[in-house]
Amino acid sequence: SSVYEDTILTTADWNTAAGELRLHPQGLVTVGSLVVAGEAYATAWKDNTILLAAGSSNALLFINASDPTNPTLVKTLSMPAFARHVTVNGDWAYVSLGNGLGIQTVNVANIALPTNGFRATLDGFTSQTVVANNWAYAVVSNAGVGVVEVSDPANPVVLPSVNLAAWVRGVDVQGSYLY
Repeated sequence: SSVYEDTILTTADWNTAAGELRLHPQGLVTVGSLVVAGEAYATAWKDNTILLAAGSSNALLFINASDPTNPTLVKTLSMPAFARHVTVNGDWAYVSLGNGLGIQTVNVANIALPTNGFRATLDGFTSQTVVANNWAYAVVSNAGVGVVEVSDPANPVVLPSVNLAAWVRGVDVQGSYLY
C-alpha cells in the first residue's frame, strides 16, 4: 500500500498496490570536468590522483583531482593495448589490456613519475582485474579467470587460468573466495 510512501527527499517512495517504485534525484551536481581523448573505461584512486583507463587511446591517464572543481591531466602513460580496467593495490596499478594481452603492472609509488612494470600475458580479452593479497584475478572473457601471483609486481607469475563453462564479465574477492 502507499502507507510506506516517503515523499521527502530520501532514497525512494513506493506504492506496492500500484506496483510503483520511484527514485528521487539525489542532488548530484557537476563541480568540475575534464575532456580526454578516447574512451574512458574505468578509474582508480591513488592519493589525490585519478588513474583513468583510456581504452581506445591505449593509455593510462593520471588526473590531479586535489581541486575537484578543476581536475587536470598531469601524465599519460602508454599501454601496449586497449586499457579496459585499472585497480590500485599499494604502490602498484594493474591495468587490464584488451586484445588478449593480459595485465600490465605500473609502478605508481611516485605518482608524478609512473613507470610500466611487467606485462602478464593471459588468454582471452582481459576486461577487469581485482587484487587480493599477493594475487591478481583477471576476467578473460570466454577463457574464464586468469590467475597471476604478484608478490613481486615487477615480475608477476602467470598460473593456469580457471576455466569456466560460460563467459566471465566481472570478478570480486571476499575473504578466501573469488566470485
